[in-house]
Amino acid sequence: MNKMMLTLLLSWFIGSANAAEVYIDQAGSSTTIDITQTGSGNEVTGDDGTTTAASVDGSSIDVDINQIGNNNTVEMNLDTAGSSTVDTDFTGDSNVFDIMVNGGTGGTHTVDVTGDSNDITICGTNAGGTISSSGTTVSGTSCSTGISANDVTNTITTYGDYNVVNVQQGAGVANSTNTVTIGTALSDGLNNVVNIEQDNSEANAVTLTIDGSSNAVNILQD
Repeated sequence: MNKMMLTLLLSWFIGSANAAEVYIDQAGSSTTIDITQTGSGNEVTGDDGTTTAASVDGSSIDVDINQIGNNNTVEMNLDTAGSSTVDTDFTGDSNVFDIMVNGGTGGTHTVDVTGDSNDITICGTNAGGTISSSGTTVSGTSCSTGISANDVTNTITTYGDYNVVNVQQGAGVANSTNTVTIGTALSDGLNNVVNIEQDNSEANAVTLTIDGSSNAVNILQD
């Protein structure tokens, strides 16, 4: 089997007036993608100025993304017959991270967010979620389909206010495990929304830890 490895490393250390943009359309197995972006208005998508998501197809996908700044965007589609591992770290406000997982034998997805008014979506059609308070409104993103990979583990941690966490895992998922942490005992998370929908015939597990007030949680397990 032919194997393709893509290693992408981008570091952007200039003022917020400039943005770094990465467009990905990748097919092949054993793909590794590493991206680091610093500043505001950075993008990881499939095309400039469109809503097209970055596309990564194949087995054994490993994606690491680190963004520091505000108003950054990650839109990514993973189509795989094998496993996918995604590790992401976002620091800043008003950032959007959307990942669509289509197929695969398993996936491990870890998202760490520090900041306010961020949207974290690991697929989902459960409307994304909206919260308004003190003149601020945060709306989550919805996907067209749920996660269809088997044995999926999602770990999401947010430190800040007005963040939206939106996860849907559709029919066909063998085991679904979600661990969501909002705030800490030393730093409360306020006015956050968590939407989790799991629809399959196997084991569903949610571990939710929240330190803070005025948070909304919606969990649907079928």
